[in-house]
Amino acid sequence: RSGLESLVVMASSAGRIISRCRVNDCVDQAEQSVPLSQVIGVRLASEPARPVRVYFIGVGLTGADLDPGRVIAEASGGDVLGTSVDDLATVVRIFSGYN
Repeated sequence: RSGLESLVVMASSAGRIISRCRVNDCVDQAEQSVPLSQVIGVRLASEPARPVRVYFIGVGLTGADLDPGRVIAEASGGDVLGTSVDDLATVVRIFSGYN
């Protein structure tokens, strides 16, 4: 395993576990192609010694690919937010309350 599946367990929006995922091309257990935008992060692939939560702030222009960060954050029980550079200071203040 060398793709996103090495970090997180994922499922398709239909509920089938993703067996492999490279860039935006994921494949579920039924060997059906699933776009990463329709993949849900279920849990981390291995249980860490201490709880880990990922809070992903995606900053990008139109066309930025935020899905990998979203999937990892979902799998860890964290949160995700997409923003523009202009609103970044506000978003950082919002997320600074998380411990």
